[in-house]
Amino acid sequence: MAQSYDWLIFLTDSGITEFLDDVILNPIPQRQSIRDAFRASYGPESGKNQFTKVQMNVEAHRQLLDYFADNAARIIEWFNVIAPMDRNLEHLQREIQTLQGKEWGGIVK
Repeated sequence: MAQSYDWLIFLTDSGITEFLDDVILNPIPQRQSIRDAFRASYGPESGKNQFTKVQMNVEAHRQLLDYFADNAARIIEWFNVIAPMDRNLEHLQREIQTLQGKEWGGIVK
């Protein structure tokens, strides 16, 4: 597969489980807004959707950003990566940062 794709990144079952346990099932008080937004969106008495990739409760979003920043080293272990030869996730991060810094408005015209 490595010859067919530049990068394949898979989130492991244990990573998904750990994330859900941390922020939905057993959150600490500083992550309660994540759980509340999720339950308001998908629970038995759900109302307006507050937890999607398009729309998210502001406080839940802030708490998720904090969660990811605080747990970055642990979260990297949640992924299986198929990478081009002699490449790793740090290389991918540098590539993404380079692409992010480009002036796409002028390039895409």
